[in-house]
Amino acid sequence: MSIKQGEYLRKLRIERELSQEQLAEAMGLSRQSISKWEQGVSTPDIDNFMKLAEFYSVPIESLIKAEELSQKPEFAEENSAEEKPEKKKPIIFCYPVLVVIIYLLCGILFKLWNPMWIVFLTIPLFYIITAKMKK
Repeated sequence: MSIKQGEYLRKLRIERELSQEQLAEAMGLSRQSISKWEQGVSTPDIDNFMKLAEFYSVPIESLIKAEELSQKPEFAEENSAEEKPEKKKPIIFCYPVLVVIIYLLCGILFKLWNPMWIVFLTIPLFYIITAKMKK
C-alpha cells in the first residue's frame, strides 16, 4: 500500500471524527490493522476495501486511487459525454466549399468564369499550410 492511500484512509477516518479503535470495532478488525493501513505498511484485502468503501460511502476506486471521486451513477458516466472533460476537436474548415462559392459568385456576378478557375489551385496549398501549422 502506498503512503498516499494510507493518508487518504486516515483523512477519511478523521473527517468522520473516529479513532482507530472505533473504526476497527465498526469493521470487526484490530486497531493494529487500521494503523498499518494508514501508515502504508500493509494493504486492506479486497473485502476490507469493499467494507471501507461502504462504511465511508465512497466509491472503491477512490480508496484504491487515494483520491476523492465524484459519486455518479455508473449509467450516467457511460451516457454523458458532455460531463467528461474532453479535448474539443477543432471544426474542420471546408475550404473547397468556400472556393466553389467564390468561383460561382465571381462567375455569375462578374462573368469571370475563365480566369477564376485558378482559385481551385489554392485548395492543395490550403491543406499543406494547415498541416504544417498543426505540427
